[in-house]
Amino acid sequence: MVSKRAAKFVALGVVVAGTLLIAQSKKEYHFIVGPSAGVSIINPYGSISVKPSLNSTVVVSAILHSDKVEIDNSQSGNRVDIRSHLLAGADAESGRVDYEVLVPADASITLHSSTGSLHAEKLHGDVSLEGPGAAVDVRDIANAHVHVMHEAYSHELIAAGFWPGNEDAPQAEFYSYAMPAPPGLADATIRPESAKWVAARGEFILPYDAVRTAADPAATLLSFMQSTYDAAADLGRWDRALLEERPICDCVRVPATAVGHR
Repeated sequence: MVSKRAAKFVALGVVVAGTLLIAQSKKEYHFIVGPSAGVSIINPYGSISVKPSLNSTVVVSAILHSDKVEIDNSQSGNRVDIRSHLLAGADAESGRVDYEVLVPADASITLHSSTGSLHAEKLHGDVSLEGPGAAVDVRDIANAHVHVMHEAYSHELIAAGFWPGNEDAPQAEFYSYAMPAPPGLADATIRPESAKWVAARGEFILPYDAVRTAADPAATLLSFMQSTYDAAADLGRWDRALLEERPICDCVRVPATAVGHR
């Protein structure tokens, strides 16, 4: 009886261990860059460690803790962008990715993690570390600017930008997200009609083609930026009067016709 029970426990242990091994996966990416490259890694859940490489290669090793998260990666010229892409149902545990990254020592890096540790060492490019709950560890950084925004994402913030796309998600797009995201943001009315909320990423997106083909591309993009800000600010009960206050300036404006002339 004891031996049978022990055998059952052993079998159960093998199944559990096998499940854990299946749940975790490792991916590795290599990018050839030039001098003073830029590397950005956005990782909502998990750690990021960056150390110098011995050549002009960026090597990104990522441990994914479940199939609820994917890695978006792209290179545009001398810039490498890595983003952990949370899928539907992902949480702090299943959406976790741990990164170990090698970059040329002169590269400028931007790291963001909401919960994991951020580590950078022996670099002499600019270092920017962002994360409300991340443990920050910077060592042996010489002749570089170090920027730490440790509490930035725990207060009122809205960010917008452009994503060029990659092989897995080839559509170029503009994006906008709020941190912390106020309740009801996903259901807010956003302009233009081609903009939409992506629940898996927690952000609004506007396809680049919608802007490119618009009668007034600048106005179309501005309406997206303005309407996402309006929604986040109003739903989050932000102090818009204070946020939008224009500073008093006695500056002398340079005439437009003078630009480019000497």
